[in-house]
This record gives sequence, structure tokens and C-alpha cells, in this order.
Amino acid sequence: MKIDLFPTTVRKYNIPNNDMFLTHWTKEYNECKFKEISPLIMGYDDIGHDLTLPYVDVLNEFMIDLGVNETHSFSLQAFVFKCLEKGESVDKGDFLPSHYTMVHYLNECKKSDSFFHPIRQIVQSFDPVGVPEWIWDAGLYVNAGDILIYPSYLETASPRNELTDPRMTVTVPIVLKPNEQGRKPSN
Repeated sequence: MKIDLFPTTVRKYNIPNNDMFLTHWTKEYNECKFKEISPLIMGYDDIGHDLTLPYVDVLNEFMIDLGVNETHSFSLQAFVFKCLEKGESVDKGDFLPSHYTMVHYLNECKKSDSFFHPIRQIVQSFDPVGVPEWIWDAGLYVNAGDILIYPSYLETASPRNELTDPRMTVTVPIVLKPNEQGRKPSN
């Protein structure tokens, strides 16, 4: 599914077998929740083949959607596990210098991270007061297992978790690289 948000495209995918992810990250959270500061935000270089392979499948579909599957390859830069207890939130930030950011929503959270207009400061000076179409941040409805992929220059923030259960996500910065084998010949 393609969703145009501001002048930026956010793509939405889904991992059908989300239970193995939820089981893995719930166990990780239970092992770390009393050892780390809250909100829990931890980076991982590797999460194992079984958990990485579904991301590769989604990213292959993403590359086809972009139309660069024959000319580029992707690399997963890291895996960032974020768990917010009830009442916790995370301020806005971006995942530059990666090209794209992939966020996997592991459990129900009702609303995605909030996306902020990329040139808010400039355009806000032209804001026609009272026009509801001019919004500066927005979120999308997501289900457990949904994945959003968007350009990394977009600033996002995690809204306050209103649910009793922890809000768990895995964020993966993605870098695209030209692929020598797939490069189209020049004239």
C-alpha cells in the first residue's frame, strides 16, 4: 500500500508470521527491562537469520516498488528495538545518514510514530490559519506485524503509549547501493 503523506511517500507492508518476532522481542524485553534505563531503546548488529529473512522479503518487495530492484541492492545497517511502557514517549529524531527507515510494529499500538513535515519551518510562515488540510505532523493506523518504510530525512517521534501493554517496535535503517551487475549500459 502506498500512502502519500506531505510530499513524502510512506509505504506500508505486513509480516504475516509476526508471532515469532513478538515472542523473541518480548523475551528480550523481559531480560533487559530491569537492567536498562526506560524507555528501553537498544541497538543490535545481528538478530539471527530467522528474524532477518522476513525483513529481506519485505525489502525485496520494496525495491520492486521503487523500481530499482535490478540496479541497486540494500543493506541493513542495524536493528533498534524500542519498548515504551504506559505513559512513555520518545522525542522526534531521524535516522540519517541512511536512505530509508523501516519500522516494524510488533504489537498493537493503535497509531504509528508521528511523522513531521520535512520543511515545516519554511512552509509554516504561509500557514492559512484554520485550514485543516495544513497539518505539521501525522500518524497512521497500524496493526501488529505492519511495517512502514519511509525516507530517513523525515523526523518522527513515538507518541505516548496509552495502552497497558508495552509498545514494541524494531527500527532498521536501510542504505541503497548501486549494483554493478544490474547497472544498465550507458550509450
